[in-house]
Amino acid sequence: MSKGIFKGNDCYFVPPNNKYGLNSGDIVNLTLNDFSFVTRIEINADEMQKIWNENQQVEYAIINKNGQHCGISITKAFNDDFKGFHAKGTIWTHDGSGGHKSIEILSKTIFATSDDDNIIDIGFSYSKDKKYITLFYNNTFEKKYFTETIVDYTNSYTWIGTSNPLDDCPPPFRNFFYGEMHFGGIYESCLEQEEFESIFNDIETIDNKHKPVCVFDFKKQTPYKVLDISFNGNSIIKYDRELYNF
Repeated sequence: MSKGIFKGNDCYFVPPNNKYGLNSGDIVNLTLNDFSFVTRIEINADEMQKIWNENQQVEYAIINKNGQHCGISITKAFNDDFKGFHAKGTIWTHDGSGGHKSIEILSKTIFATSDDDNIIDIGFSYSKDKKYITLFYNNTFEKKYFTETIVDYTNSYTWIGTSNPLDDCPPPFRNFFYGEMHFGGIYESCLEQEEFESIFNDIETIDNKHKPVCVFDFKKQTPYKVLDISFNGNSIIKYDRELYNF
């Protein structure tokens, strides 16, 4: 199976627009309405544990909007005394007092505690009107309601394999992922459990009712980009620090 390999300094981003106007979907304004992220990953537990031991890094980002990081990540809970990682879904909101607060779901299951549970299917969704987020992981589904308003991510980039690789982001918050990605997708809808299951049960089929913005499986790629197999023109771009440290 084709896959993207992430070694702690590899990442991609979704371009905010196409210079020829050939893309569909609105990645810039994605978080102003319902949205979802999905991914199938394989965790490199040894490398992630090594970084944790050295730096107490708390996040390894999978698909994220940067700033007050929003999306899917892998993390260790502070009270974990064993090797193993949680899946996590997060948004940030205004707290009503001029500050901000995170709304997050941490998986109850611990992954990567053996060689047999390193591959994880993760889905994360946000409902604007009903004000909830969901986290789907290996056929488990959780939902969390909130009352606050999501922060503005329209000036944020959408990153694959990091929260933010740019020089103006302090290294402890860049949150590079270690492992492999078999599949990923970004959708302009709030996916529910049955829809996550449908996607992961047949990742070869792109169902337009889910409103995909971009979907990628790394089967067709160049050294610089990976094809958007939803054919919306939003192929993800390999980040090159010298070219794209904007």
